[in-house]
Amino acid sequence: MIITIFNFISPLLPSPFSLSSNSLSTFSRPEAVLYSPQLLGKHLSFEFSYSSDFSNILNRYFFGIQFYYFGFGWYSIKADEFFENLIAFGLSYKNLGIGINLEPQNVLNSSGNMETKFYLRGILGFYKYIQPFWFSGSILYEGNEGRNAGIFSFRYSSKNYDIFIDALLEENYPLSYAIGSLIKLHRNVNLILGYNTSNMIFNAGIIILSQKLKLAYQFKTHPFLGNSNSVGISY
Repeated sequence: MIITIFNFISPLLPSPFSLSSNSLSTFSRPEAVLYSPQLLGKHLSFEFSYSSDFSNILNRYFFGIQFYYFGFGWYSIKADEFFENLIAFGLSYKNLGIGINLEPQNVLNSSGNMETKFYLRGILGFYKYIQPFWFSGSILYEGNEGRNAGIFSFRYSSKNYDIFIDALLEENYPLSYAIGSLIKLHRNVNLILGYNTSNMIFNAGIIILSQKLKLAYQFKTHPFLGNSNSVGISY
């Protein structure tokens, strides 16, 4: 069941700052290192988040750091004997980015026993800004494992709200979409709303901004698997 919910690029980005996992919402944040290194920023920043998903079926953790267009991230999914860890490195230059993901994953083999498999993938990405529109694309390549993917993103930015739309295409999975909106209620308060078709999840949350410090909470609900809660801090 967990593999069904989480394909390898995980349609749920771990951080509550990431709306419905829309990749352009990671612009100039450490979380961009996972699947969109072209969005890494110049200024030093840190991010940590924790999620308890589907009535505590899954626990997810993320820690990331970026500085001068370089990023490092660690992302972990755990549930009973299943675990999936991802170590990511990325670098951006102008509107382009490259990244490497190393993913050790604990899986069942043909004998019914648990074994650890290692996946290594490369990422190429780009973005373009034509005020007030943003466009981004990432190609994730893993060779012969049949786990290649593309993420194509759109963002419309205005004074009072932003709209994000992602199309996610992965081998052996149907095309899926994520739509999210960030509503700028106040210079220190943003609301987030969205829906992700890949896992049928609605989400809503709040981001509190205080100078460079950001705090976020996100609530997600699935029609069959229950509710999820995510918290995060970024500086």
